[in-house]
Amino acid sequence: MLAFLPAALVLAIGTTSGQSGPRAGVLWSISAVSAVCCFASSFMLVRRKTGWTIALGILFLLLNMGISFFVGCVAVLKGMNF
Repeated sequence: MLAFLPAALVLAIGTTSGQSGPRAGVLWSISAVSAVCCFASSFMLVRRKTGWTIALGILFLLLNMGISFFVGCVAVLKGMNF
């Protein structure tokens, strides 16, 4: 469940925030939670030392790193004045 938390946060906040989107502070907190979940869930899966769990741990690591990077970039862009 820890591996799916970042995606659930992005979907929940993104659909309830309205047309202008969530504030930059909310995006930064989602990015931080996603980064923590990224490493924690992958570490818990890799510790089991079987082929399928290591592959799944790497997959979740890449997926959650992508979510964290995307949300962090959106937070930076939202804070900029054009």
